[in-house]
Amino acid sequence: MAITHTLSICVITCSFIATAFLPGTASASSTEEQVRAFFEDAPVMSQIAKCESGFRQFNTDGTLLRGGREGGMVGVFQFHERIHLASALALGHDLATLEGNLAYAKHLYETSGTAPWNSAKSCWGDAEISVPIKNDTAQVSLKELENKIEQLQKLVAQLQQLLAQKNALVRR
Repeated sequence: MAITHTLSICVITCSFIATAFLPGTASASSTEEQVRAFFEDAPVMSQIAKCESGFRQFNTDGTLLRGGREGGMVGVFQFHERIHLASALALGHDLATLEGNLAYAKHLYETSGTAPWNSAKSCWGDAEISVPIKNDTAQVSLKELENKIEQLQKLVAQLQQLLAQKNALVRR
């Protein structure tokens, strides 16, 4: 009886340690719990993670989850390495780890909202979206603000072009 009890404790403990600390062993449900807790204040990010990867950072064999064309997208938020790897590393985030993937996703969400995941918006688009507000606006440089304004002006011009095209089609 004591051996069975000790063995049960060892199995439970070893399973917990493996799930918590070894890459690729965390289940999708435990990853989902971590994502939901990390983005408790931004539930749309949990919806995005569900759409992008089904809440998976790793495959069942322990390898990093890769998707997209030629496997260029990695992890729970499916970041395209060619686009995001250098920026993530510069910020100290390793996209190959769940912690790094989450931290970089949070950085992007705080700086760009949900725009980096617009290609999958048809999947998560009905999710409640909260707009991140940075309280440290005093630290934003004039150049950064000018760049953001320029991006918004380009976006408005593109939207105006699309609206004009739509109106032209409706008139036909």
